[in-house]
Amino acid sequence: MRHIETILKQLPDGRAGKELVDGCLVLEGGAFRGLYTGGVVDTLMQNGINIQTVVGVSAGALYGLCYTAGRIGWPSRFNISHCRDPYYAGLRAYRKNRGVIGFNIVFDEFKTEDHENILRVMDPKRRLVAVATNCLTGQAAYLEKTNCSDIFQAVKASASMQVLSRMVYLDGIPYLDGGNSVFVPVDWALRQRYEKIIVVRTRERGYRDLEESETQLKAELRLYHNYPALCDYMMHAAQYYNRLMDHIDELEERKRIFVIAPSEAPDVSRLERDPEKLYRLYRMGAANTERRIPAIRRYLGMPEEAVI
Repeated sequence: MRHIETILKQLPDGRAGKELVDGCLVLEGGAFRGLYTGGVVDTLMQNGINIQTVVGVSAGALYGLCYTAGRIGWPSRFNISHCRDPYYAGLRAYRKNRGVIGFNIVFDEFKTEDHENILRVMDPKRRLVAVATNCLTGQAAYLEKTNCSDIFQAVKASASMQVLSRMVYLDGIPYLDGGNSVFVPVDWALRQRYEKIIVVRTRERGYRDLEESETQLKAELRLYHNYPALCDYMMHAAQYYNRLMDHIDELEERKRIFVIAPSEAPDVSRLERDPEKLYRLYRMGAANTERRIPAIRRYLGMPEEAVI
């Protein structure tokens, strides 16, 4: 296995251009499967494709944050370099950060790494939407700069996995992972009347979810028994997911949306500690996107040549 430092040298670094493209980029979650998303968004930025609106769920919200900031390579480099750090992913992170992912480490470094990160995220011309689940209603909350007090706390809420993380409070409301109410927020983009919608999935085409085991479901229902609306969604999550995937397939077939998905089943766990596996998934995302750049530019109505 290659040393982590050797892998990190293979990742791109830099800043995306400032010219924005009309449309909406929709990012699925998936914890460390988000390395696929990292390869996708880096390749988009390297080709001058900076979409004005980003809506992301869970890990998708984290990668959406960095895409909005125009920071090429940063989130993937961070995840690979910290994948074996117990204070970033694991029980020690839970004790310190109230969740199995150490978001405090992420945001502290993101905010101090380059002040331009903050400037671009807060730029009113750029729209970043983090989808979290309101635990009181069981409904998706589409949190952004204009409707919440802290967009970084919103991203943290979006990515706080059930059972493995405690609820995140924002403006007095308890939230959990956005995947507990919507897995891929494509219908939000449609309701917002975006004409050009690019969806980045972290599961291969044709993937359908299985029902949770009875033991796992009972544990979730026992833990969240004071939140009946949240429990109702959890009981039917696989059915909702599979119907949504059918819907996305139909939208793609009608050419209403443009979908980028892994060309093969990702071979990483939610809290993967093998940097080689994470890098391979990143490379898959980059390669899948690079060969479709001409088609993406045509779909968005962009000039043939990139302007970076």
